[in-house]
Amino acid sequence: MGAKVGLFGLAFEAATPLTTHLNLRAGGNFFSYSDTLTSDGISYNANLHFRSSEASLDYFPWAKGFHISPGALLYNGNEITGNANVPAGQTFTLNGTTYTSSASDPVRGNGSVTFNKAAPKITVGWGNLIPRSGRHFSIPVELGFAYVGDPKVALNLNGTACYTYQGAPYCANVATDPTIHANVLAQQQKIANDAAPARFFPILSTGFAYRF
Repeated sequence: MGAKVGLFGLAFEAATPLTTHLNLRAGGNFFSYSDTLTSDGISYNANLHFRSSEASLDYFPWAKGFHISPGALLYNGNEITGNANVPAGQTFTLNGTTYTSSASDPVRGNGSVTFNKAAPKITVGWGNLIPRSGRHFSIPVELGFAYVGDPKVALNLNGTACYTYQGAPYCANVATDPTIHANVLAQQQKIANDAAPARFFPILSTGFAYRF
């Protein structure tokens, strides 16, 4: 049995030997974090939720500490969710177009970034949860990545935005006005493009294990 901390959060795992050179290892990860950030004038109250389960086949070429571990995230519940808002009278930008949030009906909404619910992964590391030397304690270290697919971004806004149209002030509902809604979709794609490198989610962890 082992516990570790890494880029997927806190984790508990267990392993069983298959042969002298192979272990089967499985575990679960969890972590939560909340923060407020602003992008293009839109404030997001973001919540990061890490929930995942994984399994790996640890191959020890020399039956010692170094191992190569192909595996998979059997369940990937890692996601970012949050509420979006633009205070009344404040300007914000969608797809390069500047708008002003209505004083009587400010712009607000919600958004999310999610990934594939299952994903392959590959790691290398040092340390064996089941030392063949008979020792009971080990400190495993692991490095690699999981391919979680392109981020799936959703941005839903409503409320009223105002801008200058043909030289005159114009206000419309963000969700129903075709021009503004098209810019919302373009902004959604911009966020997806910015998050694209996360498709190769890095894995880095270290922990402590005890062999019974």
